[in-house]
Amino acid sequence: MDIITQKDIRILVITSNESIHSDFKAALDEGSIGENYTVDFASNMPEALEMAEEAMLENHPYQLAFINAQTLTKRDALETVGQIGREYPELQVIICTSHSDTSWKEKIGQSGWSDKLLTLTLPFDNFEVKQILFSLSEKNLLRNQLDQMKGRQTKLTTRITQLQENLQQAEEHGEKMKKAAERGPKFLGRYLANISHEIRTPLNAIIGFSDGILQANSIETVGKHAQVILNESEHLLRLINEMLDHAKIEAGKIDLENRPVDLLWLLESVVSSSSVLAKNKELKLNVSKESNVPQYITGDSLRIRQILMNLVNNAVKFTEHGSVSIHVEAPVLEEGQTGVRFSITDTGMGIAKDKQEMIFESFTQADVSTTRKFGGTGLGTSISKQLVEMMGGQIGLESEPGNGSTFWFDIPYDECEEPTEDDQLALVSEHREFEPEHVKNIHILIVEDYEPNQDVAKLHLENSGHTCRYCVQWTRSRGYVRK
Repeated sequence: MDIITQKDIRILVITSNESIHSDFKAALDEGSIGENYTVDFASNMPEALEMAEEAMLENHPYQLAFINAQTLTKRDALETVGQIGREYPELQVIICTSHSDTSWKEKIGQSGWSDKLLTLTLPFDNFEVKQILFSLSEKNLLRNQLDQMKGRQTKLTTRITQLQENLQQAEEHGEKMKKAAERGPKFLGRYLANISHEIRTPLNAIIGFSDGILQANSIETVGKHAQVILNESEHLLRLINEMLDHAKIEAGKIDLENRPVDLLWLLESVVSSSSVLAKNKELKLNVSKESNVPQYITGDSLRIRQILMNLVNNAVKFTEHGSVSIHVEAPVLEEGQTGVRFSITDTGMGIAKDKQEMIFESFTQADVSTTRKFGGTGLGTSISKQLVEMMGGQIGLESEPGNGSTFWFDIPYDECEEPTEDDQLALVSEHREFEPEHVKNIHILIVEDYEPNQDVAKLHLENSGHTCRYCVQWTRSRGYVRK
């Protein structure tokens, strides 16, 4: 069960008569019904508006404002009410008048803000104050409950919006590739049909189970539906990332890094990420390394890992029984250059000789039945080939139908001495998982102009114990930092 956490109810009293401050506090204290109240005083309207703005920036706005009409003309008081109503429509305003002044009801009706205005005669009747505070407390509790319900839906709604935008981008990219293609129209047409099916399948599940959440009557049902949505979202994200990576490579937009790479960590990371899928299929996942393979090489760890993950996940996907093995050796490449060879061997179905040549082509798999059974975009091996060649290496395979397959790739590297202190820090920051429980109660400024992203960032940060505020432009953020 969710626990509703209520903040203090903030009350703003606008009066230039300091002698009645104690009357306000006494009336509020006697009318209190157990809630915590914070009372602030403003002597004039500009000061009151400035305090209201500060409260909004602190994400703890005023919920009730008393205006002492005895210290203002009716015109000034109505202008004050109108300005508050325009800038802070959720703020409940109470105009305090004398017993003899009965014209405020008519004035309030003319103001256009009658649903947010009440009158209270002076001196205070504590029973009336108690009624107002009780009503405000109930309103505050309902607002908090509503905010929590909105918070639970924000992540799901934002995720669906982002997926729809990514889907649109992916379809636009597919359309551009279709128009620009000068070769392989048959393969491209098959690819577009496959990718359309691959994208729509998880998206249909996401939309269907999202609707199920909105109609669910139990937390257990919501949890089950949300887990399906998360799994399908991650699958859809992988598909879209493959398409975007392929587009970046084709456009020459990917730059490779060249700094120390920890091969031991790299292998451990790949095995850790692939072990769940292998375990689900009851496959053994083996790793071996020859003694002459160095621990550190120079290269781009992110892209080497991406190649390994593509090939290892493919091996697991197309293997029904047996094992998948990763082997690393250090052969001498052409012209005596040092290099590292990664070999991924599986005991799967194997690939026919006449199909092997097209395996590394874009948009293709071995045959149509493979696509129907296992799914996928047909871009993983193509992306791997292009990345290997960008690194100056080679990629290939050896396979026979019924006897499994071995995919391998070589990448050259320069001699790499023990990493410097800066390189070691970079390796640690790259490989170590973030531990949010070690960081608490940070004041964070979010600069983001897309409202759903603001809501998601705020939701996660506040749930982790941080306080945050946001603005839509970097140029405005300096003012927030100064505050």
